[in-house]
Amino acid sequence: MFGMALNTLLATVYIPNFYELMQKLQEKFSKKQ
Repeated sequence: MFGMALNTLLATVYIPNFYELMQKLQEKFSKKQ
């Protein structure tokens, strides 16, 4: 139960940051081409 709550919290915090990071990487790659 606690583990699932922790996973949900981590997903809520990290997934938007990960998505933002992926967008920044895509911008860098598209600028290089």
